[in-house]
Amino acid sequence: LKAAIGRDCQSELMANYTRTNVQEEWAFDGSQAGRRALKTKCLSYLMELDEEDVTDMAQAQFEQASNYTDKVGALRTLVHGGVDASHELKAFEEEFLSNPQVMDGFFSMQATTPSENALVLVKALENHSEFDGENPNKIRSLWGAFGGNTRAFHKADGSGYTYFADKVMYVDGFNPGVAGRIVAPFLKWNKMDTARAALMKAEIERMLAREGVSKNLKEVLGKALEQKQLAA
Repeated sequence: LKAAIGRDCQSELMANYTRTNVQEEWAFDGSQAGRRALKTKCLSYLMELDEEDVTDMAQAQFEQASNYTDKVGALRTLVHGGVDASHELKAFEEEFLSNPQVMDGFFSMQATTPSENALVLVKALENHSEFDGENPNKIRSLWGAFGGNTRAFHKADGSGYTYFADKVMYVDGFNPGVAGRIVAPFLKWNKMDTARAALMKAEIERMLAREGVSKNLKEVLGKALEQKQLAA
């Protein structure tokens, strides 16, 4: 859908991006915030065209950004656009490594990359110096974010389900409250196609069968299994 909008509205998107891509001293101002938001939104649609000049625009916005919003917006556009953003990711990481909240976003933007191969990236990020698998914020920013990655989580071979279920069980061992919240993507198993629904249901049953499963997770998943499959 984004690609179709990008193609059909390319000239308007480009015109609006050019109009709003102005260098100005940052101010806590509604119209400025609106221009920044519109600029990056236009860029994200244009990125769907898979054209080199749009990638150049995103890289330039990242390098020339005078504020966090422009910088992170450009970086997310590059990462989600499927281009090699290793240089920009490293620069961003070096600049904000000491800021836990920004690093949460750093993990999330990569975990939500719309690619079936995102799981490889998520596994690598588990070894990042700033990731802590027992910190609720970090759990949500990486593993929780991956659960919302439609392409990777719902990969047809079920690898996303197995990985995510493993993480839910791990978290349930020391923080049932967080586990009960991040498991939410599994609760929609009955709305998936037959093959995916079977894979998700099997993982739910595996989580319920784990020795020592918390009362909280058991209740959440038990209610989910009571639902009838809706999709064919």
